[in-house]
Amino acid sequence: MLLLSILLPAYEYKEGIERILNGIMKCDRDDLNKIEIIIGDDSKREIINKKEINLYKEKIPNFEYIFNKKRHNINNWNNLLMLSRGKFLWLLHHDEIITKPKKSIKNILNHLSIKK
Repeated sequence: MLLLSILLPAYEYKEGIERILNGIMKCDRDDLNKIEIIIGDDSKREIINKKEINLYKEKIPNFEYIFNKKRHNINNWNNLLMLSRGKFLWLLHHDEIITKPKKSIKNILNHLSIKK
């Protein structure tokens, strides 16, 4: 069972998504197996190409990228919530920064493991 779903609604800000994903990819494999990352992209066109998606999938076992043709932020958020499989949810917007991602994710997972 996945402990944490990190849900990323995105709109026209590839750099923010890359910054978040590049940080998360540095996490320990054991931690990565406990989380899922789902990106819901409302941009005018896909901001992550197939090659990049495959790279992220290699590094993050539970990674999914969804391009929404019908753009509407509330629907995007609700869709992300419905798709999530984790016991806990984290709605993280594309313009937010995770400080020290490896340490932060480990601390969050340790804290959530206690809350079981």
